[in-house]
Amino acid sequence: MIGTRARLSLADGRIDFGELRVKLLTSIVAIAAIDALEVFMNFAPASDREPAWSAGILIAFVPAALVLAIGNRISLGEHG
Repeated sequence: MIGTRARLSLADGRIDFGELRVKLLTSIVAIAAIDALEVFMNFAPASDREPAWSAGILIAFVPAALVLAIGNRISLGEHG
């Protein structure tokens, strides 16, 4: 981020954009997990590509969310 950290005022207090990004990516991971669960619970005969893509997308988003959360925690420790 550039120099100062922008803050957004919400009903439950104040949240900066780093935390907002982490919450957004966490929501995306949850949606991907629900979609993967739906694909795996589908008992109809389907190709092997659909479960593989669902798992691949989930596996891609989870480390990205972890890296973003760790980076946000480290940057808050330095400035907060």
